Amino acid sequence: MECRAELRSLKEIYPKYQDRVTLLAIAYDPTEEESFLESFRQQQGYPFRFYRPQGDMLARFGVRIRDTKLVVGRDGVIILREGYASRPAWVRVFEQLVGS
Repeated sequence: MECRAELRSLKEIYPKYQDRVTLLAIAYDPTEEESFLESFRQQQGYPFRFYRPQGDMLARFGVRIRDTKLVVGRDGVIILREGYASRPAWVRVFEQLVGS
């Protein structure tokens, strides 16, 4: 699955959970301006925000490749670290998060 296909899946899945789960898309390229990210989000109709990484954030989370996905539970513990996750995998993750 490619990144844009995964984002389209998240676009469809996330609204069911958005009142209970916060989804943030962090751009891997620190040169992408906030205005570009916001324009992209609006053009694609994504219901979640895109942000630029701050400081050494990517290094602290061990992100070494562009398509890393991290899911952090309420307790701050990373519960999922994936490159790409399938639509069913994202549904399971969101269900786990709302059930915790």
